[in-house]
Amino acid sequence: MNLSVTMKKYQAVGIVIMVSFILVLPQLILKNMIIGSDVLFHFNRLYDTSQQIKGGNFQSFISMYGYQQSGRVVTPIYAQILSYVLGALLLICGNWFVFQVVSNFCLFLLSGISMYALLKKMKIKQRTSVELSLFFMTTYSISYWVIRQGFSSWAGALLPLCLLPVVDMIKENKYQPIRVALSLTVMFQTHFLTSLFVLVFYSIAFMYQLFKNSHKLKLIRGLVISVVIFFLLTSNIWYALWWLYGNNRILPPFQNTAMFEQTITKASWYRLINPFILPLMILFLLFTLITRFREMSDLNKYFSLLSLFFFFLSSNFVPWRFFSGLDISLIKVIQFPFRFFIPGTVCLICSVGLTLSENLYRVKVKKFSILVVACIIHSLFLYGDALKEWDNSKLFIQSGSHVVIHSDDVDEVKQSFYQKDLNKSLALVEKSTPDYLPVYKDSEKNHQLVVEWQGKENEEVIVPVIKYARTIIIYNNHKQKSNQPKC
Repeated sequence: MNLSVTMKKYQAVGIVIMVSFILVLPQLILKNMIIGSDVLFHFNRLYDTSQQIKGGNFQSFISMYGYQQSGRVVTPIYAQILSYVLGALLLICGNWFVFQVVSNFCLFLLSGISMYALLKKMKIKQRTSVELSLFFMTTYSISYWVIRQGFSSWAGALLPLCLLPVVDMIKENKYQPIRVALSLTVMFQTHFLTSLFVLVFYSIAFMYQLFKNSHKLKLIRGLVISVVIFFLLTSNIWYALWWLYGNNRILPPFQNTAMFEQTITKASWYRLINPFILPLMILFLLFTLITRFREMSDLNKYFSLLSLFFFFLSSNFVPWRFFSGLDISLIKVIQFPFRFFIPGTVCLICSVGLTLSENLYRVKVKKFSILVVACIIHSLFLYGDALKEWDNSKLFIQSGSHVVIHSDDVDEVKQSFYQKDLNKSLALVEKSTPDYLPVYKDSEKNHQLVVEWQGKENEEVIVPVIKYARTIIIYNNHKQKSNQPKC
């Protein structure tokens, strides 16, 4: 029996690996890059960590290599651990093209295995678990990284794994403090907003368990243990936030005043139809809640209702135009309502799996298999269309109006993404910085950022280096005081 179960697990993983490879085939065949809206931000971040690893110069705060070697602080407050993992992967890959293909493959693989683990935890049938896992791999929650390099896809891929403790709490009436703390830590170290979603999941499940369980003091003690472990494991982020915000006046994150445009019922509608059966699954969920609510298990009700809740928040049924005008920190963190669609999608898949497993309807498995294959084909065409933009000399860079390309030779820019010099493409394609003057030379020496320039006259030069409260600046061998902005 154990051998049979093990073989089924290996078979499922093998199928996920095969489909992950199929999904990156268009890029391997066309040999094109996809330069999406967030690529420059994340490529600079990963280039910085890769060079830190390469040179053994680990700077946990300022960027010594990325972001035009400006000393900007990003990594310590944005997925620090995963940044170094992907930075190491970048070093192994050797150029941006190979890295993009390999990272996409890893994302598909992670999302498939993560969802499969959650579905099997809920005792969903083997075939249904595999098919729903493959379906999850084709959703825009995962494709967002592939097409636009949106980092929330990595959080989406990890989300099912982080929901494993929820199944223990609701289905088995077990609270495991260490597992809860580790799961929340993984998400907090990956993506802050998604960790808030995980906190919502845990809070509701904990309240349910507290209501059902007679050993309430034991549960509360377990909760306290989880909180203590969580803060210990995330101390690197809390220290970075204290260092950054406690000693500096930091420009707040971009506040989207047009949040009402970034919903699944407006500009982000494409999330709703990729893959094409997603709207049908949402209708199926609604129909099940209306007609079979009493027959559903508590776990099914939990995921079904939360799915509708998150889908509701990602739409214009919420007055986002009004909320975006309010000075509320949480609203500023959200930025784009379509971000609620990721947890909604994960909950939807869990609900469908539980509904099929509980035999609330008679569904022919073969027909569902055909739909999953159709979703994979749909994704291949979607990626193919995105890859074709690379052949357009005007549209091959999709990173917005603030991007500056320092070359009139389109081929030179494109070829830089295939070369071993990882910095070349980042130097050719930059975010505009109009307040800066040209710098002739900047480099890293003896684990310090060195900026040199030569002026024709004795005049002020704006050096493209960001100074924080505890940044040490040495000018002409003289250490500058913190209140001495001019050199």
